[in-house]
Amino acid sequence: AEEPPTTEELTVFEEKISDYFKRLLLVTTESQIKNVTFLSQVIHTQENNYVYFVIEMASNSLEMHCMDMTDLKKAFSKCLKSLTLSGHRGAPKCVNLSSNDELMLSTSNESLKVWRVGSGECTKTIACRNIINCVFLPGDSHALAGTKDGSLLLIDLKASTIIQEVEEAHDGAIWSTNWHNNPEGEDSVTILTGGADKALKFWKLAAVTLRPDESISGQVINTIKLQFYESMIMLEEVIHAKYSPSGKFFAAALGDFTIKVYYSDSKKFFLSLYGHKLTALSFDVSDDNTLLASGGADKNLKLWGMDFGDCHKSIFAHDSTITQVKFVPSTHYIFTTSKDTNIKYWDGDTYNCILTLNAHFADVWCLAMSSIGDFVISGSNDKSIRVWRQTTEQVFLEEEREMHFERLIEESTLKQAENNTGLLPDISTARIDIEGMDQSKPESSRTLKRTMENLKLGERVSEAVELAKKDKEEWQQYEYEIEEFKKAEQERKTMSAEEARLMKLTVPAKPEKHAMMMGKDADTFLISQLKIVRAPEL
Repeated sequence: AEEPPTTEELTVFEEKISDYFKRLLLVTTESQIKNVTFLSQVIHTQENNYVYFVIEMASNSLEMHCMDMTDLKKAFSKCLKSLTLSGHRGAPKCVNLSSNDELMLSTSNESLKVWRVGSGECTKTIACRNIINCVFLPGDSHALAGTKDGSLLLIDLKASTIIQEVEEAHDGAIWSTNWHNNPEGEDSVTILTGGADKALKFWKLAAVTLRPDESISGQVINTIKLQFYESMIMLEEVIHAKYSPSGKFFAAALGDFTIKVYYSDSKKFFLSLYGHKLTALSFDVSDDNTLLASGGADKNLKLWGMDFGDCHKSIFAHDSTITQVKFVPSTHYIFTTSKDTNIKYWDGDTYNCILTLNAHFADVWCLAMSSIGDFVISGSNDKSIRVWRQTTEQVFLEEEREMHFERLIEESTLKQAENNTGLLPDISTARIDIEGMDQSKPESSRTLKRTMENLKLGERVSEAVELAKKDKEEWQQYEYEIEEFKKAEQERKTMSAEEARLMKLTVPAKPEKHAMMMGKDADTFLISQLKIVRAPEL
């Protein structure tokens, strides 16, 4: 017998991807590639030497390429179309509406954009980085923006230029900017900014005239500039700050989980609202200056009285951090946004949740309210900005509660199903023994998370199996009865005329098809139902 080869005689062959695939060409894009798909309608054949594919990029844009495969040694591709809409390449950080609700400002890490609300058209794009909040100034021709590095930008929207940049306006990120036209009883605009340097700073808008040598156009220009005039040092980082609608007070949400309220004219302390278990990220004051609503990382919506600072109600409003709180003008209705992807509409007097809007797919960070409350605009981490308009359709709270409870039941059912089924470890961690399969390691893993849609598809397949099974049993019974009928007919022929007359035979009736089977036989119907379900979902 031949001796087995020793270890030294064994030759190890390493498989490389080049052994199976040959690179035809290299396609480069301006941004990171997230996904590539070939167009199934266009198939490469001997007559058709062109292959079309679409590239999805991390910059929220698409490119359609055509690859010429006439000569495989000289294959090349060309970008036919590029779908780069006017939207942000990243998640919007802030949205703000003009006084007449016709224009909207939105900011992200790379730019500030001006939109027409009615048409959804982006009219201007101004390149500026790290803007985390913005606001229209009186007249809607200028905007003020705060950046993450502590700079304040005064922007001329008509000229699409930054006319003033106040560097190191704060020693840290500027988390909030707000203004009021006469908070101190004067006919002037006062701007309030709060930042990570624990400071509240007050600014004035001053009209200035630029000489020809100071202006970019070389002409005399009348414009405005920011002038700093006062600051207040707080005990903790200022997360959010704004004036009350009347301008009598201004308030600041601090890092110590409190909201401090001060008089605008004297800057004297008025109220301290203490009750949040974690930082209050946003608050708003009703137009009648009687209620202050706040929400934060503790997921609670709190309603405070502006007369004595007492907490009227604390509501567990969301399943994750509340990011924005806005009152509907001239009402006590409230909109809240959260990291749980939901926007909720509340009644501040009865404390009921009226509506839940859940069209976003990621954290909702920003919200803007129209001047009369007929629509709101939300921005989310899914890189989308959505406009929600008020309709004439009536809302019934009982129906909304029932829908809410149904969603909770569905979620609990899914969680329970996941716990009962369990998830196998990732297949990438499985080790396979060539000699014999290692039974201690998993061989496969589930490819899809169980969802309510999958459960419904499972029920549909189960019903199809039951129908097909019942149909087959009925047809088997029918065939058996036909055989018995034929045997009885043969026996009847051998009988006498009197016996044959007394023997009554009835032809078996064919089983009726179920309406769901649409006239198909059992096998064809079952296959048609299975085709609806994708293979991984089976």
